[in-house]
Amino acid sequence: MRHIFIAIVYCFFFGFSGSAHPEQIQSQHDKIIALVDRVAVESPTDYHILVENAEASYTQLQSLSDKLEAARALLLWHFMIDDEEGTAKYASELQQLALALNNQPHFDIARLYQGFTQNPDLEDAVAFVQQWSDSLSASNKQNLRVRVHRDLVITYTKLRPMIFPFELQYLIQHLETISDDPEFAQEKHVILWSLVARGWSIEQSLTYYEEFIAGAEANTFPVHKYLVLYNIAILMASSEYVDAAIYLGESYVELALAQAQLEELFYGYERLGEALSHDKQYQAANIALEQAHQYDMYADELWLAQINLIQAENYFFLGEVDKGRKLLTAAEEALKAQDESYRITTNYVNRVLGKLALLEGRTEDALEHYETYIINNRNDVHQRRIEDIQGVRSSMERLIVQAESSQALAEKRLTQFQYASYVLVAVSLIIVLMAIRQTKISSQLKSKTVELQKINRQDSLTKLFNRGYWELQVHLQISQRKRYHKHIASLALFDIDNFKSINDEYGHVAGDAVIKLVAETVQKEIREVDVAGRYGGEEFGILFPQTSIQAALQVTERIRKALEKAVVEFDNKQITFTASFGLAPLANYHSTAKIWVNEADTALYQSKEQGKNQCTIFSNTTR
Repeated sequence: MRHIFIAIVYCFFFGFSGSAHPEQIQSQHDKIIALVDRVAVESPTDYHILVENAEASYTQLQSLSDKLEAARALLLWHFMIDDEEGTAKYASELQQLALALNNQPHFDIARLYQGFTQNPDLEDAVAFVQQWSDSLSASNKQNLRVRVHRDLVITYTKLRPMIFPFELQYLIQHLETISDDPEFAQEKHVILWSLVARGWSIEQSLTYYEEFIAGAEANTFPVHKYLVLYNIAILMASSEYVDAAIYLGESYVELALAQAQLEELFYGYERLGEALSHDKQYQAANIALEQAHQYDMYADELWLAQINLIQAENYFFLGEVDKGRKLLTAAEEALKAQDESYRITTNYVNRVLGKLALLEGRTEDALEHYETYIINNRNDVHQRRIEDIQGVRSSMERLIVQAESSQALAEKRLTQFQYASYVLVAVSLIIVLMAIRQTKISSQLKSKTVELQKINRQDSLTKLFNRGYWELQVHLQISQRKRYHKHIASLALFDIDNFKSINDEYGHVAGDAVIKLVAETVQKEIREVDVAGRYGGEEFGILFPQTSIQAALQVTERIRKALEKAVVEFDNKQITFTASFGLAPLANYHSTAKIWVNEADTALYQSKEQGKNQCTIFSNTTR
């Protein structure tokens, strides 16, 4: 599999280099937040919009020279996200245009990408690159554009299964050579993407990210925002950046919701859930991961096994052993069919099993599982260090032979590349998962209906948000408060007074009609940014972001009065009803959504006790 991120390998096995100073951590944290804010918005550089428009424009071009340049750009844009179908299509277009224009360098570049897409097996890909290189004319072996594309393909191919940081030096050298040449702007864009996707430290990656985004905005080149966000998330695999990781997860979800990108909602909720788990917000994490499961039709079994393991461990921390055991069993079953390539997740099972054994008082079993987990981790690190040393030696040899002729150098590099491809071992599940994600990414560029996205987060009767999605939005407001202490929000719970009597007297169909009218009334009265959901039965919740409790009270009073006047016509009868409300402002001590919701529920209970059909604001005396 191609185009896998070296950042994942490095962060997982080694963490971040050294112990960063608090000032450095804060600086990097601020840069990450700024980068996320810059990326997680709709813009002209959105990959799925820009590429679609470029492909439409391509068919209208009349000049063969213009079409050749456009075909090379589209080829690279599909190649950079590992869309083999699109790469093959425009490689064929480029070959025909190069033949018509008698452009030998572009003809050879087209042949390179055609062979690349036709040889998914690593050994076959290596053999093809060797044959392709041997077939080049002497002049094309010296041609800068040909050499740049050759190293891009070699780098991508070598990333199956892994690439060493030293191997990226060739791309960095090309970047320095072509940096100011507008004729190589497309190649520079893809080289920068390759570097940011495989950065081996946060500082280096952030530097390349800034240049990558700036170049894309200046030239209107495509940026696959979701891959960028996921890449950044991988770089933040340290507890020092957990706040930024949560912020990124929230931004990822908001962007995917705004663009109705259903596949990306799976990855966004998965990122948010894992970040919350790292922050020990286990309940909120599992809510996010449950949301991810609503989009699991887009995920591979290995992704689902990974999510199940995270949820299982979270439930163990929460003391809900039965729920955790069920998810752990499901993950183990999914992993039984996998080979040794997935040893990292298989080893994660040992850690979760250890936690379960500890909770059940099986101390010896717990120690055995934890010992196995630690030993396997050490073995993986040891193996990775051996491979890294091999990479250093290989790179040093390549630097030594730079003084040789270009033809001899090319042969030497390809020989070393071929040798390295045989000795590299399969790496962690995380790498495999990212490869799966990359190979599937083109499918999410197809049209996805907003209706399916709505079904996954809507209550079927009222068309308001369902409880799970509404609770997640409540949690997001708490996260905002933790980052920005001046952030305000208010929450209201309300239910229909004497609703059981309505059902008993008029029947459940009439009761459903009342519930629908309540939902319609709420939607008319609230703002677009407010979040209304059906909490359960005849109970509803409204979240008011950036709203004081007094302003929220004004809205709920309007809703209460409107419901008081409402009439449901049913079976020649007029049904009237009222509702009681409880409100609570967001406070710094709200560490979980449950605490905040419980306060609104307490205020709602007081409204009931004081005669119903009224609104009550929670205060400490309300407890």
